[in-house]
Amino acid sequence: MAFYVVEVDNDGFKVYDSAGNAIDPAKDASVTALGTILTAIKDTDGIKKIVDALPAGTNTIGKVDQGTAGATAWMTDGSGVTQPISASSLPLPAGAATETTLALIKSTDGIKKIVDPLPAGTNTLGKVDQGAAGASAWLVVGSGGGGSTQVEGRAADGATPVGNPVLVGGQDGTNVQSLRTDTLGRLVMAPQGASTIYRGFSDGKVVLAATALAPVRFTTYTEQTSNAQRSITSSNVADAAAGTGARTVKITYYSVSGGAITGPFYETVTLDGTSYVDTVSTTIAFIEKLEVLTVGSGLTNAGTLTLKANTAGGGATIVTIGIGDGQTFLGLHYVASGRTMKLTSVAAGIKGADAAGFMVRTKDPSSANAFEMQTSDLIRIGTNQSTVPRAYGTPIEIAGPARVQLYVLPDSTSSRTYYASMDYFEE
Repeated sequence: MAFYVVEVDNDGFKVYDSAGNAIDPAKDASVTALGTILTAIKDTDGIKKIVDALPAGTNTIGKVDQGTAGATAWMTDGSGVTQPISASSLPLPAGAATETTLALIKSTDGIKKIVDPLPAGTNTLGKVDQGAAGASAWLVVGSGGGGSTQVEGRAADGATPVGNPVLVGGQDGTNVQSLRTDTLGRLVMAPQGASTIYRGFSDGKVVLAATALAPVRFTTYTEQTSNAQRSITSSNVADAAAGTGARTVKITYYSVSGGAITGPFYETVTLDGTSYVDTVSTTIAFIEKLEVLTVGSGLTNAGTLTLKANTAGGGATIVTIGIGDGQTFLGLHYVASGRTMKLTSVAAGIKGADAAGFMVRTKDPSSANAFEMQTSDLIRIGTNQSTVPRAYGTPIEIAGPARVQLYVLPDSTSSRTYYASMDYFEE
């Protein structure tokens, strides 16, 4: 009997005869055998084996899954068109840039090395910073005007420098140092090694009627040995802030601590007539000089100005300025610890027909037992001889701490006025 299988699904299969009538498989052995074969095919995961080649022409296969246990990869012939792929990772050839290498370049401040020259023509580089550790300066070559290049600073002549202007300078062996000028633009010169420039002269005078060695001072000076706050007054009420005499006085002093002398320091005091005015500083030890700075209509100090050792006029008299003198004329100079005084010349003279010898003596004022030693040669002034200058081609070096004092040794007991001065600089 002829029959046709017309339907197979998950519920089984149905067989129909040529007239379309359903046939009961249980009543036909052939149908039963066919049902067994069809059921086996239905329950199998795909067709197990395809032996024959696909027909010529176009065949739609649908989805083909190799499965996770595929022993070999699919071979794809991409000769016709470009084939897209998807992969989690791919092998790289030797020397290829990796993600780690690219990350290092990204995190680096600039590309480390450029080997090839820039292309011919114009190239825009942007900002190029040599950095603070540049081993050498940039070479700048001008493109016109015979190779000259104009350099413009950041401030006009006489103006306050702005930022890091281009300055003319040199180096001290370790650091770069600019050249220094005064307010008129003149170059300031100093001896090698000088960090702060101290230069000047000190003069003194003294009236004597004896042949003993004496300092050339116009007033008595009682040197103190420790720091303290001092006070100053005048013997005349005209020496005051609005007076006709001296109004302000400048004190040049040094401090001492643990055997070390520091200075010079300066303080300006406004006078208050015959009332004592205390200094602001509490570390005044050695006095180099007192000078009247400002005056009233009298043009000088009207009274004797007296500096006392303590506040409110207490203690000993350290030094005075005589009426109308305007300064102390002590004929001395202090050298701070760590500095060296270079004595360049001494000048001396006598008012009167007498002879005398002049010299410079030094002592460490911070040491009670230090000896005051003659430092210069003996400068002789003969009778009726004019002032004698003594210049030292090689300066006499006096290391601090020291007090440098002019001295005179008269030949006569006649009352005479002796003058002396010394020029110096320090480094």
